[in-house]
Amino acid sequence: YIATDNDIAGRKLRYELAERLGLDKCKYIEFEEYKDCNDLLQHKGKLGVDEAFKNAKEFPIEGVFTISDIDLEINDMYVNGLDNGVDCGMPDFDNLVRFAKSYTTIITGVPGHGKSDFLDQMALKLTLRHNWKFAFYSPENRPTRLHFSKLARKLIGKKWFGNNRIDEDELEQSKLFLNGKFWFIKPPKDFSLDSILSSVKQLKKTKGVDAYVIDAWNKLEHKYTGSETKYIGESLDKINQFNEDNNVHCFLIAHPTKLSKNKDTGLFEIPNLYNISGSANFYNKTDNGITVYRNYATNKTEIYVQKVKFSHWGKVGHCRFDYDLDSGRFLDGEEQGYNWIE
Repeated sequence: YIATDNDIAGRKLRYELAERLGLDKCKYIEFEEYKDCNDLLQHKGKLGVDEAFKNAKEFPIEGVFTISDIDLEINDMYVNGLDNGVDCGMPDFDNLVRFAKSYTTIITGVPGHGKSDFLDQMALKLTLRHNWKFAFYSPENRPTRLHFSKLARKLIGKKWFGNNRIDEDELEQSKLFLNGKFWFIKPPKDFSLDSILSSVKQLKKTKGVDAYVIDAWNKLEHKYTGSETKYIGESLDKINQFNEDNNVHCFLIAHPTKLSKNKDTGLFEIPNLYNISGSANFYNKTDNGITVYRNYATNKTEIYVQKVKFSHWGKVGHCRFDYDLDSGRFLDGEEQGYNWIE
């Protein structure tokens, strides 16, 4: 029996607890128009509390509900507005897209143009600003100690080796910050999508992760005998349903097919989600779509937001970053060299 405060935060906690414990194992107690159990006790006495307990409600059957089941959510949305998602603290980028749980963001780009690097910065910023916790399946960043060094450079704003390198105190700062916020997945059985999602589900229940990263699609172990397009569509449907069921956001990196170069400039064309190897479903079934592009003519990293599902999250457009070689940070007019976690 779950009895939380009768306000927005309390109802949110109610569902988060039930998700951890199992919706089918839980009932919840409501206190009519009163704030909490104590408030009800003050106004209606012990009999009022007993009556509330006797009228404990079951959580809705998964996949089956009516308007009364989401009545409070509708009222909350009416009073407080739509869920605008959370920002990364990079102003030009934030003007284009924000991130809400239960959805999917697909990131693509020319190999070597910084997809994983930019996603690392997004994850760190979401953790710093909103205390999001992440699960990483990232063979692109193996071994994990190397991935840690890249994350630490961004956090501290210094090199890993050489002059102006991270000192021992800053190293410990980085470890303490990331420990308990980032988890790295290496499934014991295989590297199929099901195994990755199973690990994420356990981390959701035990650690309360808010988002997970699959870097990259081609690093999964794919098992199918029919159409690749059909398989990709079904896999993305599985990811989307998993996100909704577990209230987590998926960041998925997917590489494009072989790209042509512009005959005049000699630079690669800017890929879009339809260029991703395998299927147009990568565009059709994602909620947000982003391309990371290194423009060697301007020496800038360009971020193209090519799809945003809801207008209250953002809009299609692009922004530019300078890239700092020492820290690995993408700079959006911010001061270089300061420690993000001090």
